[in-house]
Amino acid sequence: MSTFSIPTWLKDRVIDEDYHEELRGLFSGTIRFCFRDITKEAIIKYYNNYPRESFYRLLRILGFYGVKLTGKIAAYSGPQEKYPEVMSIEKAHWEGKIILPEAQSSLSSALRSFGLSKIKQLHGVPVEGVIVLSDNNLSPEKITNYFPATIIQVHDNFFTPITTSCSCERINLIGNDESYYQYQTSPSDLHTTAENTTNEYFDQRLSQSIESLQLSSEYLDSFRANNINYLGELVAKNDEELTEILHHRRKSLQEIKVRLWLIGLCTGLKVKILNLDSAPLVEEDKASLSVENIHLSVRAAKCLRQANIRTIPELLLKTDDELLAIPHFGRKSLNEIRSEIVELQQPKQMKAVRKFGLVETEPLNIVSTQVDICSNLTTKISDIVFSVRTRGCLKERNIEYIWQLVRLSKYDLIGMRNLGRKSINELDEVLESFGFWFGMKFTKNQLAAIYAFEPSPKTVVLGELIKQLVDKFSSPPFCFLNQRENLVVEERLFKAKRKKTLEELAMQFSLTRERVRQLEKSAKGKIKQQYVKELWTIVDNLKQKVDRTAGLADLDALRIDPKEFSLQEQIIIDCLFQMMDEKLFIDWKCSLISTRGDEWIFLICDAIELYLFEATGDKFFTEKDLCEAVEKACVDFGLSSDLNRQNLIKEFHLVKKVKILDDFLSCGRITKQDQIILAFRELFPEGLEVYKKQDLLMQKLKVYDPERFGATSPRAILARLTDHPDVFLWRRGFFIHKDHLHYDEVIVKKVVELIEQLFDQGHSRFQVEVPFIIFKDDLLQSGIPNQYALYTLLRLQNNERIGQRKFPTIVDLQTNIDIQEGILEELENYFLRAGGAIPFSELKEEFLVKRGWKVYSVQQNITVNSEVIYPWHDSSYIHLKYLTVNYSKLEELLDAIRTKLNAIQGAYSLKGARKEMGILWEQACPSASVRTMVKLIRSVDPEDLQIERYFILYSDQLTESVSAPHELEEFCLGKDIEMNSHELHEEFCKQRGWSENQYYTAIRKANLFRSGKSTYLHPATINWSESLSLIVHQVMESYIDARNKNHYPHMQIEELIYQYALPELPQNIQWTRHLLKSVSAKFGDFLFFDDAYIAIDNDFDIEDLDDMIGFLIGRHFRMGIAKRDEVEQMLWREGILESGRSIPSDQYFNESSIVFLSESDEVGLSPTGIERYAQSV
Repeated sequence: MSTFSIPTWLKDRVIDEDYHEELRGLFSGTIRFCFRDITKEAIIKYYNNYPRESFYRLLRILGFYGVKLTGKIAAYSGPQEKYPEVMSIEKAHWEGKIILPEAQSSLSSALRSFGLSKIKQLHGVPVEGVIVLSDNNLSPEKITNYFPATIIQVHDNFFTPITTSCSCERINLIGNDESYYQYQTSPSDLHTTAENTTNEYFDQRLSQSIESLQLSSEYLDSFRANNINYLGELVAKNDEELTEILHHRRKSLQEIKVRLWLIGLCTGLKVKILNLDSAPLVEEDKASLSVENIHLSVRAAKCLRQANIRTIPELLLKTDDELLAIPHFGRKSLNEIRSEIVELQQPKQMKAVRKFGLVETEPLNIVSTQVDICSNLTTKISDIVFSVRTRGCLKERNIEYIWQLVRLSKYDLIGMRNLGRKSINELDEVLESFGFWFGMKFTKNQLAAIYAFEPSPKTVVLGELIKQLVDKFSSPPFCFLNQRENLVVEERLFKAKRKKTLEELAMQFSLTRERVRQLEKSAKGKIKQQYVKELWTIVDNLKQKVDRTAGLADLDALRIDPKEFSLQEQIIIDCLFQMMDEKLFIDWKCSLISTRGDEWIFLICDAIELYLFEATGDKFFTEKDLCEAVEKACVDFGLSSDLNRQNLIKEFHLVKKVKILDDFLSCGRITKQDQIILAFRELFPEGLEVYKKQDLLMQKLKVYDPERFGATSPRAILARLTDHPDVFLWRRGFFIHKDHLHYDEVIVKKVVELIEQLFDQGHSRFQVEVPFIIFKDDLLQSGIPNQYALYTLLRLQNNERIGQRKFPTIVDLQTNIDIQEGILEELENYFLRAGGAIPFSELKEEFLVKRGWKVYSVQQNITVNSEVIYPWHDSSYIHLKYLTVNYSKLEELLDAIRTKLNAIQGAYSLKGARKEMGILWEQACPSASVRTMVKLIRSVDPEDLQIERYFILYSDQLTESVSAPHELEEFCLGKDIEMNSHELHEEFCKQRGWSENQYYTAIRKANLFRSGKSTYLHPATINWSESLSLIVHQVMESYIDARNKNHYPHMQIEELIYQYALPELPQNIQWTRHLLKSVSAKFGDFLFFDDAYIAIDNDFDIEDLDDMIGFLIGRHFRMGIAKRDEVEQMLWREGILESGRSIPSDQYFNESSIVFLSESDEVGLSPTGIERYAQSV
């Protein structure tokens, strides 16, 4: 890989403007630089932009001067020694030309190809490079024969030290440019030069025509109209006179002053005509012609150019001796010129050629002019408003200052990449505003003055400068803006009240909003361009002074009085400063200024608010607290001790909208809740059972502040009080303000230590109930009544490791656990890490015992809240990730279920689907339980299906909660006839997939009437209603009352039916004892047996079957005892027992009315029965 390095001794060598074109190409035309400025990037760029022949010539030049090259380009390298032998040439020989004999023609042609023509260019060149160029025909001894040089060993300080004038150019301060040092010691010497002076006062420049300034015809006509034809006449005018002549065009005056400065002159000089009586005459129309317009020989014309005689007036002012003194100018050339002069002075309209001289020099005047021009020339490109494209192109060419830009021609600019005609016109306008133009050429003295220029420090009174600047904007419209831009500035930028929107201005101008925005941007750019120097002066001074005080200062400290500026002027100032620096912010109300934007002030106010909260613990504070917080913020932010704290306090009041409540302050709005909490803190320092003693609470609040709390309801006060974060629930129903908490700090610290130990053991998340149970006795003794209070106290500890998201969870903040992770996320992650099914017993051990969860919390989350935890077999649960789910087969299963639903027109039991569609069931999810499949179907969320419990049906069929009894009722209602039990069993167990248990449970719970031994009907089938129910109840009650009067406690149902007293039923449905018992069971007034019933509220002391049997035994058997068979026969006849049924064995119990004698197989009255029914015996 090719590289290069520049030896230390070579780095400070300056390459001047008359040196190599290739070297200048490295820096895009910059004329002075050092070898240290050459970079690898510059060489690569040169390689890409120039022909290969030029690139290799550049490498030869670099090696000739001593640059070391390696790699593929090592052939062009200079000497490899650290300090090689070089040619040292005395300064007296520097201006001599390089002359070599024909024997060294190869060396001569090589030097010429390098652009070397003067001896001084060989000073410091390594001897090895010269020998190589001579094809090794020279030796070090012979070199001294051809050049006035001495061969020496080079050292680090061989070349003249250099001084940096800017970031991209350097200037040699100890060289042959003696005029620069003359300027340093005697500024007046800039008025004249020794080579052009013939006596003490004469200055040839003043006798030149004004056309030599290359002014426009408009300027020349203005000067000629005022009888100004020579530079001497022009410089004699002061600025005011010239402004009047130029019709008050400030840019024109600036351009003329610049052109005069380029030739060493200025305005306002004292000038005297030296040849007033003997001035030579010349034809008027040829007075401004160049000497090239007269017919001269080549020798004569060349000699005049060397003597810097360019115009005919300059030639006429020369004497014969002066002309003969010009090198190579002889008598023949003199005669030739005199003959031409005689022809020019033939009698025509003649004009006198004046000879001017300076009466006295005025160094202060010309120095002042030079300072102004140099100040403009050294203006940074970054300080001027340019488009992004233009600024980028200039930056790419390393053009940082105006003086670098003006030295380029428009041809150079056109060659720049990405710089088009629009950008060139933009640059032209900027230069014209300074009085400059493209292609300006400077002398070495002028360049030295530009390099060395440093603006003199001035005492700046910022208030006065700002006032002067604002006064310039007091009388719009502005001449440098067009009509639309003036209106935009007036309505958008400098308007104190409501500013017009882009939409409103667009409608007014009949333009688009984007075009109005462009007009606004253009107006801002022109304002900034017009007053860029004044604005930068003010902004720089403000930033320098305010930055010393950490970016915030008082306006009074900067000698800026806000009262001197009206509201309109303040708006103008803010707008102008925003154009220059968006971070410069002035708060006129609080007399504060920030160089870091209003965000800096807001940040300080936020810090003050934080310090207040740390000090008080809530939103209320006092004036003393505020002053202490402001002082602390000033120290932390490094603000000046001279900063007026009251201004900052005032700013804090405005930014945070501080409100006052009694003796307290608060940031932001003070709500009704805040007022209640503040009163509660003052009135109840010991806390209060607010629900039990709300009357006391209301009474004291109304006495405390009748106006605020007089009309407030107790319910509203209690809701706001208990919901506030500063009021803690300390025990059941008891609330206390956090400022009045009393507890044992030691036990709380022990709890904290236990929690940290649990964290160390790997328990990174658990609930507060775990440590509360461990320290329950100690906590209760210390006044901490429950886990709620403990959780509150843990939050107040501000432990860096203990994190609390929401009651009652505690989290280790030093682990990777997300504190925002809720209980559900924690549970799902546990299942995800488990890798399979987890029994519920294991879940209870982990989450109830170890983590302190509640049982309902675990069950609710795994069964309802979680979408990824699925029920599995044997009371276990599993994560969805570990289920094998075939969703295509699941869709097939659902399609099969839809087919089934279409056939049955009702709900279908998933338990039956598991049996009937077992193959699809297993293919969809192997070994899935019914609960698992229910959740899977719900996860795919079929739009047309709905699941209720274990039933699935179409969504449009779901009107209320689905259950087995409900489905049974709906089916019977749809049939509207008596239904046989066999038919119902066929429909629900075989068609709808019910289990036997489901079916018989549904029959028992369904709201159906049993019309026969194995038949059922819906109440709506017999039009059962309240009125019908009342009639049946009255009939049954009347007959049982009649039986009771005859000393019979019971009435047989069949007998009642045969009385035909019951109302008729529709659809030819007849009353049966099963139907009557079924409908009467809802009355609750009767006790039914097999075919009989009694009133529950009877006079026979009969409460149950044993009492009824005892009553009948006592009535039918004299001795109160009989054989069991006889008793059962009697009970059948009375309708108490079904035929062939025995007395249930559970009727023989302690305190029963009957007793069974197993030895004799007899049933008789027990002592209790004898006591109750002895009279019947």
